[in-house]
Amino acid sequence: MLAVVYGLEKFHHYTHGREVVVLTDHKRLVSISKKPLSKVPKLLQNFLLRAQQYNYTLRYKPGKDIPLADTLSRASTSKPELEEIMSVNNLTMQPIQDHRLAEIRQQTVEDSNMRALAEVIAKGWPHNKESLPNSVKLFFDYRDELMVQDGLVLRGQRIVIQHAMRSEMKQKAHAGHLGINTCLR
Repeated sequence: MLAVVYGLEKFHHYTHGREVVVLTDHKRLVSISKKPLSKVPKLLQNFLLRAQQYNYTLRYKPGKDIPLADTLSRASTSKPELEEIMSVNNLTMQPIQDHRLAEIRQQTVEDSNMRALAEVIAKGWPHNKESLPNSVKLFFDYRDELMVQDGLVLRGQRIVIQHAMRSEMKQKAHAGHLGINTCLR
């Protein structure tokens, strides 16, 4: 996909601001690009920020219908920035102590629903909700925001807490809360 961005840089000069239609065989990328930037996974935020300077529309088309898709995605370039690999660790930004993260990770491994969710995220989401286990169906609507990192399921930068720990985590999150009226005053 980075090759397309650099292709757009060259093409932008020749189109003089006219809209460019970009065909992709990555269906989730189309839906992700329509979300607010804060809801997009960190790895794609940089890409979408750089692409904002162009007037383009991203459209899905199956790979078999794009004759040059494989050729372009494998095309080499001499630009060094294409070879740069970005690694984003969402867990380093969490205000959670290491022992708490280890506890959440352990609970995630032991919880069958969370294991099923992590497996679906790793293998890829099906096209329809009906083919999912019941415990995973409620996550289908925001599947593009979910990822698994270091044994934890994340929705953007937030950790998905399994059912057994939710009441405890709510209590901890609201421990210093003095009530809505006090906060408003």
